[in-house]
Amino acid sequence: MRLTGKGPVHVPLDFLDPQTFRVALDGCDSVFLMRPPQIASGRAFRPFLDAAQDAGVGRMIVLSAKGAESNPILPHHGVEREVMARGFDWTMLRPADFMQNFETMHHDDICLHDRIAVPAERGASAFIALEFLYETRRATRTAQRLGMSQPEVSEFLPNCRSRWTTR
Repeated sequence: MRLTGKGPVHVPLDFLDPQTFRVALDGCDSVFLMRPPQIASGRAFRPFLDAAQDAGVGRMIVLSAKGAESNPILPHHGVEREVMARGFDWTMLRPADFMQNFETMHHDDICLHDRIAVPAERGASAFIALEFLYETRRATRTAQRLGMSQPEVSEFLPNCRSRWTTR
């Protein structure tokens, strides 16, 4: 999808098909890059990133993962390195989890057991929602949204609101 002054425009893009790059990048000065799960190697993005540079893209906003900057086992690590190696201005979003997961994988834990099981002990955890991604256009480097409040969680699970209590 390409955002224009008239709203989003849907264009085909296949990271493994260079024939789709030109149309997808036409007129773009920045790219939001989300690695598809089926592509595990950062090197697979080289042709796309090269095409983006050639098309005049100056900024990459990469949806990565917590710890990707120092953990080469994560596929996101390679994507980050490929982006940085090309000299783009960049923002790496490294959430620990996605707020949309409240409706899926965390749903039963929240609604049935009044808990969110994440490895944060009593501390805050970094969740990200698509609504926050717009704010990253102003960010210069790594952006993380730390913590969340009970009302934020409740917005994603309106059927469970009555189960939340303040402790």
